[in-house]
Amino acid sequence: VVVIVDVRRGIQDDDRALIQYLAAQRIPVLLAVTKIDKLARGERRREIDRLALSPLPGVTALVALSSVSGEGIAELWRELDRLAG
Repeated sequence: VVVIVDVRRGIQDDDRALIQYLAAQRIPVLLAVTKIDKLARGERRREIDRLALSPLPGVTALVALSSVSGEGIAELWRELDRLAG
């Protein structure tokens, strides 16, 4: 399952509950962190690192991306392909 999180908002309570439910069902989660183009590079790196270090059971991958710039889209497809394989 792909859980989409806005980098500016972080993981909300509903997101955390969904991730925990999926982990309990042994369903792997790909965390897609969107709108990274909205942050400066330093702030972007800090927020992504913070999310990556959050204790989130069942999250098998984290991909940061921007639909505006296209950054991370190829990585998202690679991760989806890897998880589906």
